[in-house]
Amino acid sequence: MKVKRGFSLVELMAVIAIIGVLAGVITVSVVSIKTRSRDKAAMVSMESTRLLTSKCLKSGLSDVRLGFPAPMWGEPDVMCYQIPPVTVVGFPEWPIVKDGWEYGWCTDSTCFYFCAPGYSGGSAPPFCPAGYDNYADGVCGGNRANGSFCYALRNGSKYIWCTETGCKKQGF
Repeated sequence: MKVKRGFSLVELMAVIAIIGVLAGVITVSVVSIKTRSRDKAAMVSMESTRLLTSKCLKSGLSDVRLGFPAPMWGEPDVMCYQIPPVTVVGFPEWPIVKDGWEYGWCTDSTCFYFCAPGYSGGSAPPFCPAGYDNYADGVCGGNRANGSFCYALRNGSKYIWCTETGCKKQGF
Protein backbone atom coordinates (compact mmCIF):
# COMPACT_ATOMS: atom_id res chain seq x y z
CA MET A 1 0.00 0.00 0.00
CA LYS A 2 1.21 3.50 -0.92
CA VAL A 3 1.47 6.14 1.81
CA LYS A 4 0.29 9.60 0.74
CA ARG A 5 2.78 12.37 1.58
CA GLY A 6 2.21 16.14 1.37
CA PHE A 7 -0.80 18.11 0.25
CA SER A 8 -2.70 17.96 -3.00
CA LEU A 9 -2.73 20.90 -5.41
CA VAL A 10 -6.36 21.68 -4.53
CA GLU A 11 -5.55 21.86 -0.82
CA LEU A 12 -2.63 24.22 -1.45
CA MET A 13 -4.75 26.45 -3.71
CA ALA A 14 -7.47 26.66 -1.03
CA VAL A 15 -4.94 27.76 1.62
CA ILE A 16 -3.43 30.36 -0.74
CA ALA A 17 -6.91 31.73 -1.53
CA ILE A 18 -7.76 32.06 2.18
CA ILE A 19 -4.47 33.87 2.86
CA GLY A 20 -5.20 36.23 -0.07
CA VAL A 21 -8.66 37.11 1.27
CA LEU A 22 -7.27 37.75 4.76
CA ALA A 23 -4.50 39.97 3.35
CA GLY A 24 -7.09 42.00 1.41
CA VAL A 25 -9.24 42.53 4.50
CA ILE A 26 -6.25 43.60 6.57
CA THR A 27 -5.07 46.06 3.88
CA VAL A 28 -8.50 47.73 3.67
CA SER A 29 -8.65 48.00 7.47
CA VAL A 30 -5.19 49.59 7.70
CA VAL A 31 -6.04 52.18 5.00
CA SER A 32 -9.31 53.02 6.76
CA ILE A 33 -7.57 53.45 10.12
CA LYS A 34 -4.92 55.69 8.54
CA THR A 35 -7.57 57.91 6.94
CA ARG A 36 -9.56 58.23 10.18
CA SER A 37 -6.37 59.03 12.08
CA ARG A 38 -5.40 61.75 9.58
CA ASP A 39 -8.90 63.27 9.74
CA LYS A 40 -8.88 63.22 13.55
CA ALA A 41 -5.48 64.97 13.60
CA ALA A 42 -6.87 67.73 11.35
CA MET A 43 -9.89 68.14 13.66
CA VAL A 44 -7.66 68.38 16.74
CA SER A 45 -5.46 70.98 15.00
CA MET A 46 -8.47 73.10 14.12
CA GLU A 47 -9.97 72.79 17.62
CA SER A 48 -6.67 73.98 19.10
CA THR A 49 -7.06 77.29 17.22
CA ARG A 50 -10.53 78.19 18.50
CA LEU A 51 -9.62 79.63 21.91
CA LEU A 52 -6.65 81.53 20.51
CA THR A 53 -8.85 83.01 17.79
CA SER A 54 -11.35 84.22 20.37
CA LYS A 55 -8.53 85.67 22.50
CA CYS A 56 -7.14 87.49 19.46
CA LEU A 57 -10.42 89.15 18.52
CA LYS A 58 -11.23 90.09 22.13
CA SER A 59 -7.73 91.41 22.88
CA GLY A 60 -8.80 95.05 22.67
CA LEU A 61 -5.91 95.84 20.34
CA SER A 62 -6.67 98.23 17.52
CA ASP A 63 -6.96 96.82 14.00
CA VAL A 64 -6.20 93.26 15.06
CA ARG A 65 -7.08 90.53 12.58
CA LEU A 66 -6.76 86.84 11.90
CA GLY A 67 -3.88 85.84 9.67
CA PHE A 68 -4.28 83.43 6.79
CA PRO A 69 -2.43 80.12 7.43
CA ALA A 70 -0.73 80.23 4.03
CA PRO A 71 0.88 83.70 4.13
CA MET A 72 0.49 85.99 1.16
CA TRP A 73 0.96 89.65 0.32
CA GLY A 74 3.56 90.04 3.04
CA GLU A 75 1.27 89.06 5.90
CA PRO A 76 2.85 87.16 8.77
CA ASP A 77 2.12 83.43 9.08
CA VAL A 78 0.56 83.84 12.53
CA MET A 79 -2.97 83.52 13.81
CA CYS A 80 -3.23 87.08 15.10
CA TYR A 81 -1.59 90.29 13.90
CA GLN A 82 -2.12 94.04 13.71
CA ILE A 83 -2.03 96.39 10.72
CA PRO A 84 0.58 97.29 9.61
CA PRO A 85 1.67 93.64 9.76
CA VAL A 86 3.02 93.30 13.27
CA THR A 87 2.84 89.96 15.06
CA VAL A 88 0.89 90.14 18.31
CA VAL A 89 2.96 88.62 21.11
CA GLY A 90 1.55 85.40 22.55
CA PHE A 91 -0.01 84.06 19.36
CA PRO A 92 1.61 81.15 17.52
CA GLU A 93 1.61 80.25 13.88
CA TRP A 94 -1.32 78.20 12.63
CA PRO A 95 -0.90 74.53 13.58
CA ILE A 96 0.44 72.20 10.92
CA VAL A 97 -2.05 70.05 9.05
CA LYS A 98 -0.86 67.47 6.56
CA ASP A 99 -1.58 64.24 4.74
CA GLY A 100 -4.41 65.46 2.56
CA TRP A 101 -5.50 68.43 4.69
CA GLU A 102 -3.78 71.54 3.38
CA TYR A 103 -3.97 75.29 3.92
CA GLY A 104 -4.20 77.38 0.80
CA TRP A 105 -6.60 79.03 -1.58
CA CYS A 106 -9.61 77.03 -2.74
CA THR A 107 -8.38 76.32 -6.24
CA ASP A 108 -8.88 72.60 -5.80
CA SER A 109 -10.72 70.36 -3.37
CA THR A 110 -8.37 70.99 -0.45
CA CYS A 111 -8.19 74.42 1.14
CA PHE A 112 -8.67 76.81 4.07
CA TYR A 113 -11.15 79.65 3.88
CA PHE A 114 -12.74 82.32 6.03
CA CYS A 115 -16.53 82.44 6.24
CA ALA A 116 -18.99 85.02 7.54
CA PRO A 117 -18.55 85.62 11.29
CA GLY A 118 -21.48 84.47 13.38
CA TYR A 119 -22.24 81.46 11.16
CA SER A 120 -24.26 78.92 13.13
CA GLY A 121 -25.49 76.44 10.53
CA GLY A 122 -25.27 72.68 10.84
CA SER A 123 -23.52 72.10 7.52
CA ALA A 124 -20.29 73.40 6.01
CA PRO A 125 -20.35 77.21 5.91
CA PRO A 126 -20.42 79.10 2.63
CA PHE A 127 -17.51 81.23 1.53
CA CYS A 128 -17.44 84.92 2.39
CA PRO A 129 -19.47 87.31 0.22
CA ALA A 130 -18.10 88.02 -3.25
CA GLY A 131 -15.06 90.24 -3.21
CA TYR A 132 -13.81 89.06 0.19
CA ASP A 133 -11.17 86.35 0.03
CA ASN A 134 -9.19 87.30 3.10
CA TYR A 135 -9.98 88.59 6.58
CA ALA A 136 -12.26 91.66 6.64
CA ASP A 137 -13.51 92.64 10.09
CA GLY A 138 -17.25 92.11 10.48
CA VAL A 139 -17.64 90.66 6.97
CA CYS A 140 -15.22 87.80 6.49
CA GLY A 141 -13.36 85.76 9.09
CA GLY A 142 -14.18 87.58 12.31
CA ASN A 143 -15.76 90.49 14.10
CA ARG A 144 -13.80 92.36 16.78
CA ALA A 145 -16.94 94.06 18.10
CA ASN A 146 -18.64 90.86 19.29
CA GLY A 147 -15.81 88.28 19.10
CA SER A 148 -17.52 86.11 16.50
CA PHE A 149 -15.49 84.30 13.85
CA CYS A 150 -15.71 81.55 11.26
CA TYR A 151 -13.09 79.66 9.26
CA ALA A 152 -13.10 76.28 7.57
CA LEU A 153 -10.80 73.61 6.21
CA ARG A 154 -11.95 71.47 3.27
CA ASN A 155 -10.62 68.16 1.96
CA GLY A 156 -12.78 66.93 -0.91
CA SER A 157 -16.24 66.39 0.57
CA LYS A 158 -14.99 66.62 4.15
CA TYR A 159 -15.23 69.90 6.05
CA ILE A 160 -14.06 71.11 9.46
CA TRP A 161 -15.16 74.56 10.53
CA CYS A 162 -14.71 76.55 13.72
CA THR A 163 -16.76 79.38 15.18
CA GLU A 164 -16.83 81.02 18.58
CA THR A 165 -19.19 78.25 19.77
CA GLY A 166 -16.98 75.32 18.75
CA CYS A 167 -15.68 73.25 15.85
CA LYS A 168 -17.82 70.94 13.74
CA LYS A 169 -17.24 68.50 10.91
CA GLN A 170 -19.15 67.19 7.93
CA GLY A 171 -18.56 64.30 5.53
CA PHE A 172 -16.62 62.08 7.92
